[in-house]
Amino acid sequence: MSLQISPSDLQILQHESELAARRLIRRLWLPYSELADLHQELLLDLIARLPGFDPKRGSLGAFVGTVAKHKSAGIARRIHREHQLFGAEPISIDDPDRCGLRETVPDDAGLGSLLGGACDAHVSMDLARDVIRSVSVLPAGLRDLCALLQSETPTAACRKSGLSRATFYRRLREIRLSFLVSGLRMVA
Repeated sequence: MSLQISPSDLQILQHESELAARRLIRRLWLPYSELADLHQELLLDLIARLPGFDPKRGSLGAFVGTVAKHKSAGIARRIHREHQLFGAEPISIDDPDRCGLRETVPDDAGLGSLLGGACDAHVSMDLARDVIRSVSVLPAGLRDLCALLQSETPTAACRKSGLSRATFYRRLREIRLSFLVSGLRMVA
């Protein structure tokens, strides 16, 4: 079943999703670079819910506005949850007391520790085992994505995976969160 959207309806969908994305950017103090991703996520949700529109109950603009408001609230809750989990305020490495670098990187550790490199072969082997263990407990789809990312850049992996850009990066966040839960810290 194909969904037919008229140009005027599409314009309403795009306008409402962009307004909702801009509201989210302002309300949550997000970087402006997030606007396109939020706009795309909202627009996709609006298009997916369009078959539920009943012209007898009201105008398309009202329906789209309500759906966008509900989806925006869900996105805001998700972002708030992520900020609680990972910290909402950006921290500069120029302030070593606040970012914790003073405690984690001793002065005599060398350049490798500052750049996230392993200090010796034993540390590298332990890290490799931890990564293998963390990847092995992921669901099959995320394991396949990890395998694809081993040989491809994220942009190429996104293209080859066949996933939308938003879904691809959402799954990357799931992988990172799973790694974090298993004790691996992301470097760089």
